[in-house]
Amino acid sequence: FMFLKQYLKDLGCRFIGGADWGFTDLTCLVVLGLMPNGDIFHLDTLALGGLELDDIVKYAVEMNDDWGIEKWYVDQAAPAYIKTLKRKGLKIPKFDKVVVDGIAALQGKIVNSDNIRKYYIIDTPNNNCVIEAFGQYMWKTDGKGEIIEGKPEHGTDGTADIMDAIRYPFQCLFVKGGRVAFASADGTSNKDKDIIKNSNNLGQVANVLNKQIISSKIDELATADKNKPKKNSRKKILWW
Repeated sequence: FMFLKQYLKDLGCRFIGGADWGFTDLTCLVVLGLMPNGDIFHLDTLALGGLELDDIVKYAVEMNDDWGIEKWYVDQAAPAYIKTLKRKGLKIPKFDKVVVDGIAALQGKIVNSDNIRKYYIIDTPNNNCVIEAFGQYMWKTDGKGEIIEGKPEHGTDGTADIMDAIRYPFQCLFVKGGRVAFASADGTSNKDKDIIKNSNNLGQVANVLNKQIISSKIDELATADKNKPKKNSRKKILWW
């Protein structure tokens, strides 16, 4: 891992941090590496409970200096923490937390629309808690046991704290204008556009986007040769 770490630094990769605060819950700090080909490597994690502000500052500064982190996207609910960390040299942009956007952005990198994985967790002792968290993360349920989409369960095992720390940088880096970035196919109905823009139902949004992807692919295949020269007539190329 130390060889990989130095290699990524020498390669000039960008390193981004994420953080979620907690005392009775976990305080979690994560380091993500943005690869030149668009992959995201989850490189390092600190997840501890019972940390005071001085402890958080100590660990955050150490990770910041060790990795040369470009920016930290952190829980905005503790202005005093942010102010103190900024004084210590950490670059922390302000943003509005949107849970659904962050989750959707992360999902889109775990496996994108082409069924290609872009997010990888490096299997180290520090990152074991992240690997386990992905197997335990779930939506909140109501009194009948029905899933409440868009509201993750916040238990006491620290899973939600770990996932929140990951969510913040993904929301800020991979969502445009407060909504999930997507390529809209021609002919998208106003109804579908309204669903994408306003719906909090991820399943509904996914159905619309999947329909767009299929429509776009059909159009691509049907018109694949439209810019290919078809015929030569009187020394002029005719295009269709």
